[in-house]
Amino acid sequence: MVATGRLLLSYCAGRMEGAGPLIGAIQCVNPSLAHAARVLHLSVLGRRMEARVLAAEGWRAPACDWSPLSTTCLQGAAQAAVGDAPACRDTYSALLPYSGRILTGLGRAMAGPVDWYLALLASAMGDHLRAAEHLSALEQTAERTGLTWWRHRARTAGWTVRRPLRIPHRPAGSAARGRRRADAPLLGRS
Repeated sequence: MVATGRLLLSYCAGRMEGAGPLIGAIQCVNPSLAHAARVLHLSVLGRRMEARVLAAEGWRAPACDWSPLSTTCLQGAAQAAVGDAPACRDTYSALLPYSGRILTGLGRAMAGPVDWYLALLASAMGDHLRAAEHLSALEQTAERTGLTWWRHRARTAGWTVRRPLRIPHRPAGSAARGRRRADAPLLGRS
């Protein structure tokens, strides 16, 4: 359990490059968490092709123990890291009911605010507006609860999320300038 907690803290602190020994220590205890952590570890080391090959093996269901939501969050981060859009959609749906919550894993598997993972998943799916909304929600939750580190992390990440431009598909000099037909798609949207 100590290795699981240290592994999740390593992820939250952005220190997955040194997580190899921790991943090995939890392989038998929580294979689904170990798998997700290994994908993240390889991604952070720049070994993205190996991470994708490992991810292609599929995502194991979280163990029915004391940390299924923490495991789901880390899986979501790994899925976003390798760009597995179908898995990101599934995990996003699974985590959405927990938006606004902070996972402490009974003090053993602290994954942090769920909105962080929802923002990662939304961004990986190309929904930058929703990602920005989750980061804003995270920033408010962190402010309210005194989690200044997460507030800063959400604020910094929010600066990098780009919202799709809302440009109508009409020439600038058209007669209907400034108006958009209801059926005209917006740039970046289908």
